[in-house]
Amino acid sequence: NASSLTRVDLANNSFSGQIPWLGNLPNIQILSLQSNQLVNDGAGGMDFLASLANSTQLQVFSVAENQLTGKLPSSIGNLSRQLSLLVMNNNFFHGSLPGEISNLVNLTLIAFEHNSLTGTIPPSIGTLPNLQYIFLQENKFSGKVPESLGNLTYLAEVHLSNNLLEGTIPSSLGNCQRLQLLDLSVNLLNGTIPSDIFEIPGLGKVLNLSFNSLSGFVPFELGDLNMVQAIDLASNQLSGDISVTIGDCSSLLYLDMSRNSFQGSIPNSLDKLKAIEYIDLSSNNLTGNISASLESLKFLQVLNLSRNQLSGEVPKAGIFENSTAVSLSGNLKLCGGVPDLGLPKCDSHEKKSGGSKLKIVLAATLASVAFIIIVSMLVFWFVRKKDSDLRAVNEEANSPEMYPMYRQHDLKLATRNFSQEYMIGEGSFGSVYKGVFEDGSLAAIKVFKMGQHGASKSFIAECEALRSIRHRNLVKIISLCSAGDFKALVLKFMPNGNLEQLLHPRIEDCEVEKVVDMNQRLKIAQDVALALEYLHHDCETPVVHCDLKPSNVLLDEEMSAHVGDFGLARILLKNSPNAHLSSSVGLKGSIGYMAPEYGMGAGVSIRGDVYSFGILILEIFTRKRPIDHLFSGDMDLQKWVSMHLPDHFYDIVDNELKAKEWQAEHADGMARILNIGLMCARKSPEERPTMREVSVMIKKCLV
Repeated sequence: NASSLTRVDLANNSFSGQIPWLGNLPNIQILSLQSNQLVNDGAGGMDFLASLANSTQLQVFSVAENQLTGKLPSSIGNLSRQLSLLVMNNNFFHGSLPGEISNLVNLTLIAFEHNSLTGTIPPSIGTLPNLQYIFLQENKFSGKVPESLGNLTYLAEVHLSNNLLEGTIPSSLGNCQRLQLLDLSVNLLNGTIPSDIFEIPGLGKVLNLSFNSLSGFVPFELGDLNMVQAIDLASNQLSGDISVTIGDCSSLLYLDMSRNSFQGSIPNSLDKLKAIEYIDLSSNNLTGNISASLESLKFLQVLNLSRNQLSGEVPKAGIFENSTAVSLSGNLKLCGGVPDLGLPKCDSHEKKSGGSKLKIVLAATLASVAFIIIVSMLVFWFVRKKDSDLRAVNEEANSPEMYPMYRQHDLKLATRNFSQEYMIGEGSFGSVYKGVFEDGSLAAIKVFKMGQHGASKSFIAECEALRSIRHRNLVKIISLCSAGDFKALVLKFMPNGNLEQLLHPRIEDCEVEKVVDMNQRLKIAQDVALALEYLHHDCETPVVHCDLKPSNVLLDEEMSAHVGDFGLARILLKNSPNAHLSSSVGLKGSIGYMAPEYGMGAGVSIRGDVYSFGILILEIFTRKRPIDHLFSGDMDLQKWVSMHLPDHFYDIVDNELKAKEWQAEHADGMARILNIGLMCARKSPEERPTMREVSVMIKKCLV
């Protein structure tokens, strides 16, 4: 009886034809039809929306990535008031976005990107009190960015790029103190950039205002964005000096201020951006020398200073050693640098000249400068010595090494052009290949499907998580490759595959089935627990994995477990349990392993990972997936296990354990570990233990 259904997930198939009448689903909570080939041709093509009016429990609705057409009806406002996620992107809808969407007061996410919607963005969106994510990019919206967006105090991401929006950027956006990403690029916006934008403390991902007609100076408050990772102001009409406060954007990885009218010198404070990877200041009116301090930016991969009015000698160290990474064309007064840059040699007279006035000034200040230099060198030596000592102490634990940089060409060679033969895994956002490099070294190469919705966010999320954490039970990142639309991570290769393959091997994939005894399974459980304990309790800011499942637990040559795939990871902001830095949208995990409160629209928390870990424990020792055919109706994995405890758990233990080495002393340990799994997988997040407590409990099972 379909009327009893609470969840229907038919996503990522090849279903075609019309979306049927859905009026007989009064108890449905999650309905996902995305990534199919569904259509809605003919009269009544949008009736499926109206038919859901009686589904008052609906919380998640997605028809994204189909072939749906037509205008969105006002009846969209009659959907369930419990609706949290409304996902209709990558279709062919046209016409306006109905203002009645504001009736859906519990919406946390709206996704209508990659359609052909026109008209203005309805200001009534600003009345949705819980809205966190707005995805309206790649449409034909016109008019102004609604001032009412400033009312959305929980707003985390705004994607309005590639539309026809005009007018000024509303200063009211400064009220969105939890905003992490703002993308207004490729529109017709004009006027100055309001300083309020730069005073949003949580803006920690992207500020993209490129390809508009913005003018005036960039406010001094730019430096307040000390968490932002990418700033793109390219292709506007901005002028004035580049503020020295740019150096205070200490988390910045990407900076593009090209194709404007900036003048003055390149600020020396750029050398404070220690993590920066990309700088483009080309096509401006910058003058003066290129500071040698830029040589110290060891992660910088691209430096474009072309088409300015720079002069003087080009530095030779750091990124300037690589002529393919540096662009200096169009600066007719530059000289020197490495030979591959093709610049003229510097005139020795010019290098030494500066006039008698300069010599007099230098002579007059030499004594005081010498004193300052001597003191600075002593301080520098002391700091370096302390840093060196600290590195020596941590050397064994951290195993520092020079991470190689790979080009896309290198990765193609290592995987034989990403051949099917080398593929060792595939997920929603990418494929994983075994890479064999010229020196014989092995790596796992994760290539992101950038055409897939959410893949770009997944790549950023994984970089966010992996660049700041290190633990022996987390997959080690070796390098990354980012070239245009090609994004890949190079990870340590795990020769024993993943836990999914170990527990549920496919006949065609395994020549010899691996036998995993009781102690090995307990050790795997302990390894995963330690990894989660570190993420939740020992990182500077807690990291929530959000997608723990057997396929994301990798096994090395010694069968030690390593947690990987951080494509959905969230980094929780301090003092704000409901806010998070997130590079992914939609459901927070995989069906069966996802905490039940996530399906109800709850925010990310470490307790969600604890639930997933509990399910993982039960699966390790019963070899039953949470979506096994045994589990239907009210029966689930947890209930099935608890029914057999404390006296009949032997009946549900994996047959391999019973056949190979079952001993009487295993009974107590098995009962304890199954109970730990049940505690972790409790329905109520408040009743679940922390991973620190779980680690202690598992350690006792190993004794």
